[in-house]
Amino acid sequence: ELLNNLDFNLQFQQAMYDVISEPVMAKIELEKKENGKYPLIDLKTRLSLIEKAQRIIRDISEQNHEKILEKIREGTLTLRDIEEAEKIPEKEGGIKTTILEQYRRSLYHGITNKLNEILKRKDTFGEPAKEAIEVKQYLDLINKFIDNTSDLWKAREALAKAYADGIITPQEAYFLNNLKKNLNTIAGIRSKNLFTLAFNKLKNWLTKEPIPNEADLVLRTKQLIEDISKGKNPEESVNEIIKEKINEDLNMRIFNSIQEAINAGYKEGDEVLIQGKRYIIKRKEKKNE
Repeated sequence: ELLNNLDFNLQFQQAMYDVISEPVMAKIELEKKENGKYPLIDLKTRLSLIEKAQRIIRDISEQNHEKILEKIREGTLTLRDIEEAEKIPEKEGGIKTTILEQYRRSLYHGITNKLNEILKRKDTFGEPAKEAIEVKQYLDLINKFIDNTSDLWKAREALAKAYADGIITPQEAYFLNNLKKNLNTIAGIRSKNLFTLAFNKLKNWLTKEPIPNEADLVLRTKQLIEDISKGKNPEESVNEIIKEKINEDLNMRIFNSIQEAINAGYKEGDEVLIQGKRYIIKRKEKKNE
């Protein structure tokens, strides 16, 4: 009985420590009862510990929410803050997704209002102000060539922030120059729909391998861009690139299979069956100098 009490006390102390340090994990294990990490803890104590873990999780959620509310009060909340908050599941102390979505919609509304205000600015002659013209140019590029909704709104947010006070800081100027350069590059090398379809086809083909080769994807994408820059049809280009890739992979498999056969004892003149085809091993001829 003394040993049982000792085991119980050790397990209880461990559970208490886990509830405080890792309340989500502890709650899950406690709810497993005898099949969990703390099988010796009785029902009454178990329920008490689960309740304590739930209180701590609620406290964490309130703390996380308070951080967001503080940024709202300061006027510094960004879309990236919302995305970071979404990474924490609600059951682990995260903020409810419905609440975060409300904050995101509020930011969208504020960004839209700021941009509209800038677009309406006039100079002393009643003509569109310099910043209004520039923001219109940036917005046209952003809306046309950024497909991802999250990236689209973050670009709009950065644009509104940069032009809000009429003073462009060096950091904001660097961002805007890079943004314009990148978007103009995209605009210059592709017909949006055709390039997107061709690139996605290429990406899906290359990344379906068990271990995708990122370097190969970069190389083939560069080849696709070069072809399109020369006026080649994106669909024709991507089909040729994929065909070339298939042939390269096949040749490599044949070479490796023959090499394995040689290592296994096959000699010159022997036949090797590779993917249903017969190949004869030949000695590589040396070139005369």
